[in-house]
Amino acid sequence: MDPNAASDETLVSPAPVPDEPGPSWLIYPLGLAIWGFVAVLLLSTVPPELQPQSVGILLFLLPLAMALMAAFLNLFTRPERSPLVRGVARTLVFACLFPFVAWGEWEARRRRR
Repeated sequence: MDPNAASDETLVSPAPVPDEPGPSWLIYPLGLAIWGFVAVLLLSTVPPELQPQSVGILLFLLPLAMALMAAFLNLFTRPERSPLVRGVARTLVFACLFPFVAWGEWEARRRRR
């Protein structure tokens, strides 16, 4: 038997399979759409004399909240993460939304008085 000859028993390792791209490419456009909608809703609750201040605050806080949401969404959309990590990340995503919802509700109650 010739040692240089290829045999049928030669093991060929398969080519590595690249990681499948997850839904992370959707996170930023989705986040922009959500926060744009939230910003419009929040600004509609603000009296006209306070709108310049509110716009400045929203322009500062929205990118920060979007970055946090993107990080947390990235955590809980990865299947290799444990269920605990994904659950905590989901909770934190909603925690990012809470201050804006609470502020909008507070403004609505204040206007009713």
